[in-house]
Amino acid sequence: MVDLIEWMERTTWQAVMLVGSVLLIKAIFGRWLNATAHYFLWIPVLIHLATPMLIAGPRSLYSTVEYIPGVMDFVRFYHHESRGGEHFLHGLVFVWAIGVVVYAARLIGGHWKFKRLIRNARQVEDESVLRMLEACRKALVITKPARLVESRALAVPAVTGLFRPTLVLPEGLIRRIDSKQLECVILHELAHFKNGDLWTLWLTRLVDVVHWFNPVARFATRSIVRACERACDARVLECYGSARERRRYGEMLLNLSDALPANTHRVPAALFMFGRNGDIKRRIRSITRFKASWMNKRKWAFLLLLPLVIGAQYKPAYYCVSKSLGDVVNVEKTPESDR
Repeated sequence: MVDLIEWMERTTWQAVMLVGSVLLIKAIFGRWLNATAHYFLWIPVLIHLATPMLIAGPRSLYSTVEYIPGVMDFVRFYHHESRGGEHFLHGLVFVWAIGVVVYAARLIGGHWKFKRLIRNARQVEDESVLRMLEACRKALVITKPARLVESRALAVPAVTGLFRPTLVLPEGLIRRIDSKQLECVILHELAHFKNGDLWTLWLTRLVDVVHWFNPVARFATRSIVRACERACDARVLECYGSARERRRYGEMLLNLSDALPANTHRVPAALFMFGRNGDIKRRIRSITRFKASWMNKRKWAFLLLLPLVIGAQYKPAYYCVSKSLGDVVNVEKTPESDR
């Protein structure tokens, strides 16, 4: 339990520093970074919060904290040496475990309901729509076959499937919008699959469960999902060669956000075209600023990961475990007279 609490403590204040660093980079260089780069900036935060065991380096961003007098005493919110501290430690772990169970149960319940919704969805059989689906899949160079279904229980378009994409459209949407708008919808949902955004979504939900007590972690996961949508929009815009087609995509987002109700589902298995808050204004602003450039390539945006990933590798969870085990060994080797 000491190891668990020490990991929670260390991850909490390190998350504050890492999120602060991302926000600082965005504030200084944000106007020069494209949507994909903004999205990739959040990935080290997600990795650090979701992964308990990373490679520890001798120095990093976090090591500066240890040189500031009194800071480590401030971030340490427990003392387990005394009996009172031990009781407090047990209570803290119990409260955290209850929160994890509650959040996990809600997430699993929502996921089960959504899977049942997919099983009851109707397969789209319109040949022209299926041909459009295949053309969009080839445009994004997706080798996996895609499935398209309709559901009356769904309010907004969504995509699911970690290994094979399944697009879920609200029942009747195909007949209410024209073919160009439908193409934009299909491209957007397939772009999520192409970008691997469903894997990112699973990690954000895992972080929400484990770090349910940490408002900074929850802020980070919501920021990641919003940045994910804008990066997906950028991937779709890369498929369009003219400004007219890109403008049509932005108009489609505006029209659908006004016509469709807000999404009420919260599951790790699907990404919806519009979230609960929509974030449509920022997405439209990002679309209007889009410019075709080599900087839009994900391999260049990936380079932004390196400084933050290196900075996140200082004394993670297994450091706490090895430190505790080392303390136990030292105590056992100490003679009784020296204690």
